[in-house]
Amino acid sequence: MKKNNYCTIYLVRHGECEGNTVDRLGGDTQLTSKGKLQALELGKEFKNIDFSAVFSSKLLRAEQTAQLIIEGRGLSVHKVENLRERHFGKIDGQPVAEYIHLFDAVKNKPDKEHWKLKIVDDMESAQEALTRFSKVLREIVNAYLGKKILIVAHGTVMRALLVSLGYCSFRDLPAGSLKNTGYIKLESDGDKFFIKETKGVEVRGKERENL
Repeated sequence: MKKNNYCTIYLVRHGECEGNTVDRLGGDTQLTSKGKLQALELGKEFKNIDFSAVFSSKLLRAEQTAQLIIEGRGLSVHKVENLRERHFGKIDGQPVAEYIHLFDAVKNKPDKEHWKLKIVDDMESAQEALTRFSKVLREIVNAYLGKKILIVAHGTVMRALLVSLGYCSFRDLPAGSLKNTGYIKLESDGDKFFIKETKGVEVRGKERENL
């Protein structure tokens, strides 16, 4: 396939939300004032990008971020369930501090084990989350080949995607490595994905920009 038929995807993590400020797992909380400003600033950075379509997960923080990034453009945000954050099961929305010992116990596991690990039985594994996330990404890409699209999603699924594409290991990209409104610029032919640029992604404490 000719490169000009590739879809260019700007995959963005949502702005700071209320859940981030109190360190809670998942949940569905709205943006803070800081998060709204972050989204507006990213909108300025993206002002010269001609997006053909805009998507977000159905979680409020992602939808709000997408709306603010495209403010004044006359575009609509298409909300898609499978762009959501990793599902944490019975600990969804609970304080991270109460379960940090469980996360610490698995954070240095090798990638081949990390993909299937679950802190509690009814949460999604990283592989399960990536599978449903990648499926909808491919569906979107195939509908917009040759176009530029904006997708606002969540840190854990974006992290899994980066690891799957060989960016680095889970160990080198721990939870929290993707900053609010950090993004990954990708190109795709509808099958394979290629990382063209990252911003707001920290690997072992050092931010990597413009990969």
